[in-house]
Amino acid sequence: MPDLRNYHLKIPEEAFEALQEVAKKDRRLLADVIRIALESYMKEQGYEISFAVERGGYRDRKAKKISEGRD
Repeated sequence: MPDLRNYHLKIPEEAFEALQEVAKKDRRLLADVIRIALESYMKEQGYEISFAVERGGYRDRKAKKISEGRD
């Protein structure tokens, strides 16, 4: 898997809600919907780039929050 980069993206509320609606309808993570949209756009521009990433693995939902356990 190639190196990964993070990018903070600000979008209008209307766009966010539309993306979330698609994610919910397709039962996907919002990040996946955004990656699919970016990949589609790049293909339209003539690029063949994969936006696939590996998932982070198991996260214990019962884990304490960082703020818990501090004195």
